[in-house]
Amino acid sequence: MYKVILVEDEKTVRDSIRKCVDWSTYGFLFIGEAANGEQALEIIRETGCEIVITDIRMPFMDGIELSRILRTLYPSVKIIILSGYMEFQYAQEAIRYGVSEYLLKPVTPAKLVSTLLGLKEKLDEELKASYIMENLFDKIKHYEANAVPQPSTEMNAKDLEEEIHYETELIAFLKHGMPEEIDGFLEHYIKRGKEREQTSYVYASWQAIQMLTACTQVVRDLGGDSLTVLKEFQDVDGFIRQFVREETVMQKSRQLIETVVVYRIGMVDSGRGAVTMAKEYIRSHLDDTNLTLHAVAAHVGLSSNHFSYIFKQRMGVNFIKYLTNVRVDYAKELLRTTDLSGAQIAEKVGFNDPNYFSVVFKKICGMTPREYRNG
Repeated sequence: MYKVILVEDEKTVRDSIRKCVDWSTYGFLFIGEAANGEQALEIIRETGCEIVITDIRMPFMDGIELSRILRTLYPSVKIIILSGYMEFQYAQEAIRYGVSEYLLKPVTPAKLVSTLLGLKEKLDEELKASYIMENLFDKIKHYEANAVPQPSTEMNAKDLEEEIHYETELIAFLKHGMPEEIDGFLEHYIKRGKEREQTSYVYASWQAIQMLTACTQVVRDLGGDSLTVLKEFQDVDGFIRQFVREETVMQKSRQLIETVVVYRIGMVDSGRGAVTMAKEYIRSHLDDTNLTLHAVAAHVGLSSNHFSYIFKQRMGVNFIKYLTNVRVDYAKELLRTTDLSGAQIAEKVGFNDPNYFSVVFKKICGMTPREYRNG
């Protein structure tokens, strides 16, 4: 069942919506409700969910701000916005944050169920696509579990320790090696198998699976789709058969590793200078409440996943943490050098809710903006 959270500041409305749908009958699990966006985020952090139904106007954190944060932190969550007739001006902003549906109050049970079932179809499709992506990785892990040499062989604790070392070396090379270095690395990597007494099909298969597993994981760590990048290696059985033949093992190994190395280099090269551009853009748009990872990635011409990976690699922190820190640092500067009110400063650093700004400021600085100014 897909988990649903309801965010609405009016208790009577929450009660009405909660009771008007037979959630389990339609394949949903109603797991909680909140009176504002802050409370909702706490529930989502603790339990996770697939669908959020939220009002637009709420105290502390409204539905638009909640949608903005959800789109950054939990991009797969589907959002249904509830609004009144006089709130059409929010529709465009809601769409900008990828809100799935925009419903006018009062919402009839039939309309809400219809909307939920439409989202359920989308979630089912995404789950199916995710399953296909995971299938290769799971299949590799299955081979991994069944191809490890058994205790009856001569592989001892020292041998296993060496295997861990070699696997670490392989992953390090995939993340940092260059194409011209592949042959030298493989001579070293493949040679260790030939030196073992266990030069059996089982051990050779284990080497192949270890390599496939590492390559798949590194592609995923880079934010890539392993099924797409490694599409030529989805036939695990076929790869293993090639790997255990001495005349083809080097060729197939080189082909696999080169695919990952070239993919990694392409990602890094396409992002060269992107972080510098992003930092400048962030600094000049701090007052923009629409300053999301997606917006900045679009500005520098990269996909969100690619930009997120490159940004964290170069900055050491993820985009959200960096942006929050920059905003708080600028707020501290304004508190020290100006007489602007807390609400004015909150607006200048990109918070549309002064109360939420104060909460974030205190969490980072250990004191409220007022205490910081007076200190």
